[in-house]
Amino acid sequence: MSSEGRLVPAKRPREAGSLGTAIPCLSNFFSFKVIGTEEITKFAVAFDPELPATEDMLRMKLVRKAASGFKEHIGRYVYANTAVYAVKKSPVDQFTASVTYDNVTYSISLKRVSEIRQNEVELRHFYNKFFNSVQGNLSLIMIGRKFFDFTAPIQLNAQYGITLYPGYSTSVLPLEGGFMVNIDVAHRVLHTQTVYEEMKAAVSRCRGNVNAELDKMLQDKIIVTPYNNKIYRVLSVEHSMTPLSSFQKKDQTVTYLDYFKAQYGIAIKDPQQPLLECCREDRSR
Repeated sequence: MSSEGRLVPAKRPREAGSLGTAIPCLSNFFSFKVIGTEEITKFAVAFDPELPATEDMLRMKLVRKAASGFKEHIGRYVYANTAVYAVKKSPVDQFTASVTYDNVTYSISLKRVSEIRQNEVELRHFYNKFFNSVQGNLSLIMIGRKFFDFTAPIQLNAQYGITLYPGYSTSVLPLEGGFMVNIDVAHRVLHTQTVYEEMKAAVSRCRGNVNAELDKMLQDKIIVTPYNNKIYRVLSVEHSMTPLSSFQKKDQTVTYLDYFKAQYGIAIKDPQQPLLECCREDRSR
């Protein structure tokens, strides 16, 4: 407490003291060693046509499609939305790769910004992105800041109607012993009942405006599509659209019903159900 009577946070010592008795402790912080003495180089990423930083999923897809062109210059790298980090030295300060996605050709440029070996803030950012990349390569799915293993569900007693998915959260911090990674256990709880089953139940019990009831029930809910293990957030229920509605796919018009049959081998049984407008929630792929 300060002299003015206000509560203030205590200052945590950054180094071991010289008084008292040392006691052994265990923690979930783990040290790691970086092999090699090469400088880590940061490159700024630019897109033409320009893409805002909020389009993180599209930016990631484009950089992934351009990977072979980038690796010719810098080898393996870590992508961080607006920057790329690499160890291999590039003979040029700027280079460009072109990729085509949804009939649009994008030019992606990498421009050398700086070396970050001595920059604690940049190193922390790089290490966190590196560990995220490793977990993504292990087929873990990122939701928020945590990663979950959707290939190893924990089935609870059927009466609860829920499934647990194990996962982890990691964070790299600079401490007095150097950079260390903090690893915590996490779990994600999901209903075993499908969205379609919940919608049917809601319609059967609703005595008022069915559409309003479905909107209230589903908006902002997190859902999983088991045919490809993707995570989505529901934005809205499209009551005027059904699986028989069509969309433009390259140079042809297809219905959602035909698309799911051809793409995933799924036969939609109720062609009159409303569609859900969703956005990707997981960011590991």
